[in-house]
Amino acid sequence: MSTQLFKPLFRMFRTSPERSKKAGFTLVELLVSAVIASIVVSSLLYIVNELLQTNQRDFAKTQTQQDMKMALDYIGSDVKEAIYLYPPNCLTTTGVNTSNSASLDFCPGLLNHIALPPGSVPVIAFWKPEPLPSQCQSSGVTICNNYKIVGRSYSLILYALMPNQTNSIWKGKARILRYTLNAFATSNNTLVSAAGYVAPLQQESTFRKWPYEKTTNNTWTNQQNGTLPGSGNTPTLVDFIDNEQNSSKRPAPSCPVGYELTPTNAATVTRSFYGCIRAQSDLSKNFNQDVLVFLRGNANGRPGVVGDNIIPTMQTQILSRAILDKTPSPDP
Repeated sequence: MSTQLFKPLFRMFRTSPERSKKAGFTLVELLVSAVIASIVVSSLLYIVNELLQTNQRDFAKTQTQQDMKMALDYIGSDVKEAIYLYPPNCLTTTGVNTSNSASLDFCPGLLNHIALPPGSVPVIAFWKPEPLPSQCQSSGVTICNNYKIVGRSYSLILYALMPNQTNSIWKGKARILRYTLNAFATSNNTLVSAAGYVAPLQQESTFRKWPYEKTTNNTWTNQQNGTLPGSGNTPTLVDFIDNEQNSSKRPAPSCPVGYELTPTNAATVTRSFYGCIRAQSDLSKNFNQDVLVFLRGNANGRPGVVGDNIIPTMQTQILSRAILDKTPSPDP
């Protein structure tokens, strides 16, 4: 009797073979499945995109740090060869004691006698010895005669900060330039004297007084005769240098006691690339000439980097072999 009561209920839930073959998903089920699938796929795409951006930021940070280190290493190896480093007050257009060129502390202002690219900020300048070019081995090259006795010439090296323009091929905020003034140049495969170059240490002159020399009537005269060296030999050393001058975002440049800030106006023109050169007063205490170089990079502009969030900062101390202006220790 109980079985008879449940038979109608069994027939209600029992599916016939014909009905099961025609059964499928309803529209609502398809829509729900599509929504769930889109959520899963969107989440996965978001995670993958974040991973890719994180990888790009990490690579940009590593690359910027490596570039800053390589630039400091290059500058360091250059400065180590320096025979004379310009004090900050000579790396200007005003110079020192310009009314009396015969005085020992006279310097005419280096920037008056070289042609840097417009907008660049000179930071460190020095003279270093260079081997003579192979053409000087020929007896017919007379322009080498004045250098053959010492077997070398001297080159003027200057490092400067150059802010990048928005339409420039350079993608960073600023870059470092390396200006070089050599004694020789090549014209039509012929060795010639470089335009505007004056050999230092001639006629009682010094690196500090360059390009002035003492003439026969005991007066000091500019030997460039109005010809300035060109700015063409100024390749870029490294890009992606920071160029933020806002005092609330970057601290003002400063130097330890006994050092002088270069450039002298670094607080207003460059807070990310500057140097600290040992003061002349300390050189008289028998210290070797050395310089502290400060460098701050900025990865803004590299793929995956937006904003000034990656600014690696580095500093190095370089001891040069320069002995000029150094007072020897007294005999015991």
